[in-house]
Amino acid sequence: MPRNFATMKIITSTDPDLEYRNEYDLFRDVYFKGEPFTGIIKDEDSYSEQTEFLNGKANGQYICKFKSGETHSVAHYENGEEIWSKSYYESGHLYEVSDQEQSKLWSESGQLAYEWDLKANIRKTYFKDGQLKSLSRNKTTEYYAQDGALAMIFPPDKYIDLHYVRKIDYKDEVLLRNYSDLLNKEFPGLEKLSQTYGSSESHYRHLIWMWFWEIFDKDQRQYFAIVNNLMKHPDKDVVDTIAGIIAIHRFESYIEKENTENAACYKLIKKHRKYQDQNFPDR
Repeated sequence: MPRNFATMKIITSTDPDLEYRNEYDLFRDVYFKGEPFTGIIKDEDSYSEQTEFLNGKANGQYICKFKSGETHSVAHYENGEEIWSKSYYESGHLYEVSDQEQSKLWSESGQLAYEWDLKANIRKTYFKDGQLKSLSRNKTTEYYAQDGALAMIFPPDKYIDLHYVRKIDYKDEVLLRNYSDLLNKEFPGLEKLSQTYGSSESHYRHLIWMWFWEIFDKDQRQYFAIVNNLMKHPDKDVVDTIAGIIAIHRFESYIEKENTENAACYKLIKKHRKYQDQNFPDR
């Protein structure tokens, strides 16, 4: 049962008599004047926070608010362990819900982007329209295109001849139809906010960039058709990456001449080429 805030000892996180004895977990082993602390700790440095403690461990309600006064997150703890939590964008829209069985993330516009079934250890990400984008289970991740077609399978490592080996199963026909769209960021704001979601999305895009080199080994004409297409990509990060690849590998003679659509990429190619020529002239 939550205790009455009005009757509990309240101290600030900067109180000189407050001691955190577990540097890796500030919700356990909290002491005040040498004794396990019972009461409320408030912190108003960057966010307004307060946490209930019982015998040195977080126990009860945790509240965090933005400077605007809007709720950032609420949680319930028992014996130092988080039982459930909810987090919000400053706009008031739900950002994350987490308990001991599942965790979910939403974009600020209210679209489900990521969910993790902790008991079954199944993770899913989604496109903006709600279509499944990735499914991870049994140490294998399946990645999908927006039309529902399977685009690639990322399997676990296999130990062969004293080496760990992994063979990514790329579905070339699906990727050739969808690679440009798959390099787009579905929820860029959420990627910056959540390291878990951001890492998942970065890994997906990284696998696609690796697939381009497999195409290079199979069919260089097709590879350079991809390069020329990506020079006009709407995402500035994609254009910057392909410009760097062109400059590093001296691919200028294989790409389209500068025009209105690829002018931004040519500007970045010059920037990358200058850096490469200065630092790696023998590349």
